[in-house]
Amino acid sequence: MSYHEKLKQDPRAAVFDAMEDVRAGMLGLAQADDGMQPMTHFPDAKAGVIWFISSVKTQLVQGIGRGVAASYCLIGKDHDFHAYILGRLTQVDDREKLAALWSPMVGAWFKGGPEDPNAALLRFDPQSAEVWASDVGALRFGYEMARAAMDEGHHPDLGTHAAFRFVP
Repeated sequence: MSYHEKLKQDPRAAVFDAMEDVRAGMLGLAQADDGMQPMTHFPDAKAGVIWFISSVKTQLVQGIGRGVAASYCLIGKDHDFHAYILGRLTQVDDREKLAALWSPMVGAWFKGGPEDPNAALLRFDPQSAEVWASDVGALRFGYEMARAAMDEGHHPDLGTHAAFRFVP
């Protein structure tokens, strides 16, 4: 099933499904001047959270404090899915969870393994999202854009948009 169809049926599930297909997105703090940075995500759809691993030396981690508003942007590998997720980011001291998420890729950044004192486990609790999905190929895209250019009343039909809250 395409993201377009998933988004129509269950927007929350569509976001978590997309995270299983794409390994990274852009994470940033709402009030930070340093912008967003690429991060690998570790989604837990059942718990409704997204985990990240970063260094305690980064501005991102140092800016978290006791928790802060943050955003996460995700783009599907075929550009058929785009999500802007708002939530709360906290640093969590849970070496057991960190070890469960550990991989050779993470180990490339932290030579001390899950016990490395520079490894920071981050928990992102999504609160709301805006998501766009499309299963329109290049030919259909071209057709819709050409038709809109020739017909002022035509609005291109290129996909689905949903805005929703993760929590009630």
